[in-house]
Amino acid sequence: MISMYLRPDKTQILQANIEKNGKFTVVDALETDAILDTLLTANKDEKALEQLSNYFESLKKDSDIANEDVFIVLPDYLFLYIESIEYTNDSNLHSLINEKTGTNPDSLYITMPVETSSPAPERKSVYAIRRVLIDILTSVCTRERIALTSVEPASLSFFRAYGKFDEEMPVVEVFDNNASIVTYSPAGGIFITDVPSFSIKEIMKNGPTADQMIQGMYASNDFAAGETFKNVNTDMPYIVLTENKKILEMPSIRFRLPETAITFPDFVQTYGIAKDQEVDWMIALGTLFQEYDEMKGDNEQKYSENPALANKPSFIRISSGNLLPPEAKQAARARQWKQVILHTCKLLSIGFGLCILGEISLAGYFSTYHVNQSLQNDYKQAKTDLKDIQDEINIIKEAKKADLQIPRAFGTIAQARPDGCGFEHLTIGNNNLGDDDTKALNDFVQLSAIAADEMVFQTFRSNLSVYDDLFTGPSLNSIQLDSSGYKKAAMTIGRKVSQ
Repeated sequence: MISMYLRPDKTQILQANIEKNGKFTVVDALETDAILDTLLTANKDEKALEQLSNYFESLKKDSDIANEDVFIVLPDYLFLYIESIEYTNDSNLHSLINEKTGTNPDSLYITMPVETSSPAPERKSVYAIRRVLIDILTSVCTRERIALTSVEPASLSFFRAYGKFDEEMPVVEVFDNNASIVTYSPAGGIFITDVPSFSIKEIMKNGPTADQMIQGMYASNDFAAGETFKNVNTDMPYIVLTENKKILEMPSIRFRLPETAITFPDFVQTYGIAKDQEVDWMIALGTLFQEYDEMKGDNEQKYSENPALANKPSFIRISSGNLLPPEAKQAARARQWKQVILHTCKLLSIGFGLCILGEISLAGYFSTYHVNQSLQNDYKQAKTDLKDIQDEINIIKEAKKADLQIPRAFGTIAQARPDGCGFEHLTIGNNNLGDDDTKALNDFVQLSAIAADEMVFQTFRSNLSVYDDLFTGPSLNSIQLDSSGYKKAAMTIGRKVSQ
């Protein structure tokens, strides 16, 4: 599975698998250039549509996107309507949307992924977005033979990843030119508050008065939540999603942040994403949890439960917010199954061919071969000596595992170091821990690198990933600016244990 979060400033791509035991494993994460603006103009600009196709075509060369189900997430500010309503019928819903947006509902894709019932008020949460955006994505992915499986709103994906469905969860998405507050409450669902003055440019422009402005926006959202839901906690923490540290350090924002750091759920195992960076990948992660609710061909659940919904109250129903039309969903599944079947048939054909060839060769060989008495005696002796031989092999294996290969590790790190990157300090191994200790394995190498451009550190980490026979999980833990103006990065590298 691959998710793509189309942010206005970049595109986040996350690849993950669900193991047979239900454990969720993130296997890769990368960031590419932003394509959201290209998508928004592709309907009126043929050149933009071509650029969008070229992006996916190049992505097929650099990732497994051609062989995986693809889940796309869009920012909430693109949605024309996000509201919690007392649903009666579609006709009434369309009237509400038309009254609020001035847009014909027939030109929108609509989804209602959250529904509350007694003892909470009976309400449904509605997301609506222009059809043209989804249709362009569907068309481009079809052309490039990519199995687009889902398109969801960012807030729903975050709520699913965060998993605290028994608490109020207002999420502030902050970008350079756009911002929104999307609030979830177990007392009635989800609604949006448009806050364009919460954008990075507007906050920076307002300087000293920005704190008061943010307090006012929080107060307005608290009031709106109280009007929408009968019971709401007006002191609820506000989750602010931005990589701009200056904004996160503002007093008005720090005062309302959650007390504990936001990280991936316990059932998620990940490599290559530092713990303090997991909050920035929550939206790309959450949409993939839809896979737990997938049905098999016999209309039974593929998995016994969805661990992302473990803390959900029974009176709240959370379903997929997938905005793709039914025909697009079926086409994506058909393309994916076709690729799987063709790949499997190819492997089976090769395997059967090799088996037949091997059987013919062995039959011809053994039909002309006779074992003499001396070889039979040697075989009996070998069976007698087998235990001693196996003991020696085990000793050799243990010796190989105990060899930390320090000189090779140092040479490999030096070879992977890109131009423009220097070391402040470098430590290999840990004398205070056993060689098989988990921390000793994960933090086998600890180093501090210095460079003028922080992208050099990403290149360094990427270079280290190539040596997967020696290292595992090279991690970029932090990047700081020192007094000389250079960037300093703390990195750790795990050790691959020989089997």
